[in-house]
Amino acid sequence: MGNQAIILVIGTLLLVGILAGAWMRAGNDLTANSTQRYTGSVAREINSSAVETALRVLADSLKWRSTLSNMSLYGGSATVTFKDTLVGTDSAVVLRSSSKFSVGSDSSSSAAQVVVTGAGFVPHVVRGAITAFGPLDNTLSDMIIDGRNWNFDALTITPTSGKYAVSTGAAVFVNTQLALLGGTTQPPSPQVDIVPAFPNSPFVVETNSNWPGGWPNTPDKALGYPDGTLKQMAITKALVGSQYVTDYSQLTFPVRGITYLDVPNGTYINRKNLGMNPEGIIVLHSPNSTAFWEWLLTDTSGVTVSGPIKGLLIFDKLHHIHTDILGSLVLLSPVTEGLHCAGNAGHYIRYSEETIKKFTAASGVADASWKSRLKVLSWYE
Repeated sequence: MGNQAIILVIGTLLLVGILAGAWMRAGNDLTANSTQRYTGSVAREINSSAVETALRVLADSLKWRSTLSNMSLYGGSATVTFKDTLVGTDSAVVLRSSSKFSVGSDSSSSAAQVVVTGAGFVPHVVRGAITAFGPLDNTLSDMIIDGRNWNFDALTITPTSGKYAVSTGAAVFVNTQLALLGGTTQPPSPQVDIVPAFPNSPFVVETNSNWPGGWPNTPDKALGYPDGTLKQMAITKALVGSQYVTDYSQLTFPVRGITYLDVPNGTYINRKNLGMNPEGIIVLHSPNSTAFWEWLLTDTSGVTVSGPIKGLLIFDKLHHIHTDILGSLVLLSPVTEGLHCAGNAGHYIRYSEETIKKFTAASGVADASWKSRLKVLSWYE
């Protein structure tokens, strides 16, 4: 009996030891799994925060390409790289983020790739193919003013998404020189596209237009920017090809990016052009909005030898428009009219949301949220 008791005790101890070992291993595995899940979860949170930080940086400057290395977040680290790419024919930026988080001997990593492009916006001041506070009766001559939403190719239209042909703060608009006016009717009625014609439909002209806060008297106010923003962007070449000049003679061609002519009061520019295939945000402004460009030509002879001016033109005053414009024209001076204009039949001003957004995308500084300034094309984690 004594030997049997000893064997029973030893067997029990062995069984207890085996069970205890199993319980311990199970506990260790459970702890390891729990720790691994925790590190993985934190690594993903680190990665998400890193991507958000990188998107805010890129929204503030679309030219940013420097790597954000070893950012310390939540006890771990993350690195984000930026690389230019093309999606179709559009420029885009690829953000690649990787993160790591460790607890003891347990470590987890996470990665993400985001492809974005500038979102762009149409300024609130743009209510038509041409927008002005003053009268426009004699400005249009016999041009084609089309507020339908033309695409950047200048050949196709995005239906029922356009603007007025003409928007003015004046009480009356009279189409004195048989301009062909078309556009898109505005809410609350269902939007309908109207082909340019004379006599024009009353639904493509807006009079007594009201701008909350008053009519903007600077190019920056027209875009909703703090004063001085466009000038600084032109100086620092925030958009490729930008230039800031104080006299027309200082311009270099081709015109690209933000072109800012910051001229003295009363400056008069006569019978000049903007070179071959100009595009971007183009500004002519003096401190009291009295700069006057008369006869904006396609070239010095007035014969069309290049494509349209593509972009958003913000001029103090412009008369005799002998060229084509795709985008929109905004006139800042309340004194808009000159003598009767003639001889520009066949030339057009066509509203184009896509064209305007193409150039406001890279200059958007309107608010702190990157979501209003960047468009996400893809997001993979």
